[in-house]
Amino acid sequence: MSVNKMPSGTPVHHRHATPKPTVAERPHGNKETPPQVIPMTNVMPGDSPVVTGTVESDETTPILPEDGSAMQAFLLRIEPRYIQMGLEPREWGTALIDHLVGPALTYWMYLWRTIDLSDWATVQRRLLERLDRTMSQSQLLTELAKVRWNGNPKKYTDRFAAVAERGLGFAPDELADYYCTGLPTDLHLLITNNQ
Repeated sequence: MSVNKMPSGTPVHHRHATPKPTVAERPHGNKETPPQVIPMTNVMPGDSPVVTGTVESDETTPILPEDGSAMQAFLLRIEPRYIQMGLEPREWGTALIDHLVGPALTYWMYLWRTIDLSDWATVQRRLLERLDRTMSQSQLLTELAKVRWNGNPKKYTDRFAAVAERGLGFAPDELADYYCTGLPTDLHLLITNNQ
């Protein structure tokens, strides 16, 4: 008969270093259940076993709360979820309250008082008009031109990123070109010559 051992070499049945409480020390009314030992074959000392599993097809990933900063993407994700849940489109406007926070929730409460939330097309349109911050390419170019170098690379990069993330349809290399255009000549040359 072989004895299962832990990676340290200690037999599994000796794994508790502290003594068990006596009957008088145990909480009354609760039976102590013995710990379950799951043998781990092919695990060597120092290994970090990885537990893997599969996700069932009927499980869904959670929809994170939406504050309005990515409203269009949120609405695209929530519609299939509502269909999967069996909600009728006339119920979708009201069901949004469970997923909105911050400015999006505040605006939803205004809509709740002022429009018919069973009209999904109107609810969507109003949310996007108020909260969606995406820009066309021409709007984005205009806004990127306003981002000026101020001597601080972090502030310049943060401001550029805040504007660029709102644009549609630009490839990363195009955005990199626009980024470099706003830099002082010496930095621009340093970056573009080190490609």
